[in-house]
Amino acid sequence: MTAGSYFDWVLPVAAGSPIFEYVEVNDEELQNLEMACQIDQMLDEKMLNNFDTSVVYDKETEETLHFMDEYHRQVEEEIPTKVSVSDLKKKSMEEGEEEEQERNIHFRTNRRIFAKVDEIFLLEKPIDISEFSDFIFVSRQSAITPVVGSDFDRLKKIICSKNEIPDYLKKSRAIPLPLQKINPENWLDVTQEYRRLFALEIQFRRFYVDYFLRVLGQQKTFYAECECYQQGRRTGFADNAIKIGGKWCFVEVKLNVHTEPHLHDQLKKYCHAEGVILQKGERTLPQEKVWQNTMLVIDTEDFYIYSVSSDQLTLLESLDKIKTESNIKALQKRILPLLN
Repeated sequence: MTAGSYFDWVLPVAAGSPIFEYVEVNDEELQNLEMACQIDQMLDEKMLNNFDTSVVYDKETEETLHFMDEYHRQVEEEIPTKVSVSDLKKKSMEEGEEEEQERNIHFRTNRRIFAKVDEIFLLEKPIDISEFSDFIFVSRQSAITPVVGSDFDRLKKIICSKNEIPDYLKKSRAIPLPLQKINPENWLDVTQEYRRLFALEIQFRRFYVDYFLRVLGQQKTFYAECECYQQGRRTGFADNAIKIGGKWCFVEVKLNVHTEPHLHDQLKKYCHAEGVILQKGERTLPQEKVWQNTMLVIDTEDFYIYSVSSDQLTLLESLDKIKTESNIKALQKRILPLLN
């Protein structure tokens, strides 16, 4: 055996040393780990791009200062009051805790990968990590460790051997998404079967929408997280922008538009934009280069067009009918006369 690199010398020593911990993984586990890391990275990028500096994140301090200011204002105006600063601070903290609790509940239950507390089934006899660590590599870099295919079946078998579980869990399956096999040539064929199984919007965007927009637009280049401005103030980030009909048109991406109660309010922030920055570091586009009254919306089921003047979201096509890139080009022709 010859050594061709530094690691050819180091790894055999590390494998035999008690200092180092190593785990053997197969190709499927490596692909799942890489997918989880990529998802985490994309989520971090999306969070940073949409970070709202106007939001006060230290609510307790902000609300305490607010009540103290109010207290002193009342004293200065000689308004009789028996409320002490301590009472005001206590009230501030109580209200802050209630608001924080409401936000956390909304955050946890407003996503497909979370469940309400009363809907979670607790195992009477929990499974220790040592019982599955030989076939499931728990990611130390990611908040999510995908468990699919045969790994899911083996883990479920261990759980069932020690616990009485509900029928829905007994009958459940975790079909692995063949994301690593998707490429520009086969993306429609592969995703047609698995499109509705995307649990994260960022997966749907990367492995379906990005390919879709390259065909739908009149040029393959499109932009993501586009900054929109009205009256000199940034109103939000549109998911994507494509060139169609000689102008840029925004595209909003959702997993399911029917679970988005504030969708119309969000879309209005992008329409009538006085200035748009398609990509960081680029110059601001003027109004006349962006469609002002209409934009496009896509979810895992359908494709829509939104008109801000009528505040109507109109279904254009079911994605089940989009089976070839020619179908997307036909959809483009239908969209063109609707843009304004």
